[in-house]
Amino acid sequence: GLLSKSNKVYFDNIIKKLNDLGYKINYEILDFRDWGVPQKRKRLIVIGSLKEFIPMPKKEYSEENYSTLSDILPINNLKVNSLSNIIYMKSPMVKNTYRSSLLVNGKGRPIYMNEQSNAITASVGNAIHFIDHDNFFKNYYDYLKNGGSPKKGSCSQKGIRRLYFEEMSAIQTFPKGYLFSGSTSDKIKRIGNAV
Repeated sequence: GLLSKSNKVYFDNIIKKLNDLGYKINYEILDFRDWGVPQKRKRLIVIGSLKEFIPMPKKEYSEENYSTLSDILPINNLKVNSLSNIIYMKSPMVKNTYRSSLLVNGKGRPIYMNEQSNAITASVGNAIHFIDHDNFFKNYYDYLKNGGSPKKGSCSQKGIRRLYFEEMSAIQTFPKGYLFSGSTSDKIKRIGNAV
């Protein structure tokens, strides 16, 4: 958002002040998929140095060879159930695409093993993304789009479940065994343990 019209003046002012202090500044919005992160995550990166201009790192991946969730997550855990149920919305919001539609309660979105995840947020419970192993939600979207009535109750079943803490960490490319601390990480860990 710092490069949006409403914030660009503020951002340019910061860059000018850093330049006035002698910093050589480089900035760019980078897509972390270009470095093997199986997550759709674009972020503004600013590099400053008093000695020399530092270029942005060279991309290691492209759209043809982006890492997918199946490269990161252990396939044998896909049929494990989660402790956080996925409940159908009573009045689903069917939009132009299944990705933009709201079909279940909570903020989490379906993710697919042959793709990259939407950005992982620091969330618990119904805000965590869920694995749609058998295209269940793509099919449910088509069913609703063609006039089907909304389903009721839980749609949690084998192959459709919320991500575990360790899986969210792996998607963000934290090293295995990385130690998280704090009250939020303790709550997330209680959601389940798939590793």
